Amino acid sequence: MLSATVLPPSTRRSVAHDFHVSRLTINHNTARGRLELTLDTFIDDLERAVGQTAAARASGLTPETLDLATPREPAAADSLVGAYLTTRLSLADGVELDYLGKEAADDPYAIYAYFAAELPAETSL
Repeated sequence: MLSATVLPPSTRRSVAHDFHVSRLTINHNTARGRLELTLDTFIDDLERAVGQTAAARASGLTPETLDLATPREPAAADSLVGAYLTTRLSLADGVELDYLGKEAADDPYAIYAYFAAELPAETSL
């Protein structure tokens, strides 16, 4: 198992902010010949980042209206999260990440996002 730390994007405001760390866990599924990734991140950081994208604004959504992992989550939120995360996470040239979905974590302030990446036949780990 590989593990990587992903830090949230910096904000332009110069206010005090708790230090939040996201965790990306990467498992090699040899039976399927792919990598399976789980991103454990803070909901508020993800809402802030996704809500500031042009795609979210075009959908009329803001960080305050995304309400991820709640019954109030807008229908467009999942595709916006997937689009945002797949443009921010990368493994290697030629390895495409497929966003599989997200769910609330056990921690009420966190969320899990899931990805898979098919490995080229010549890749060895």
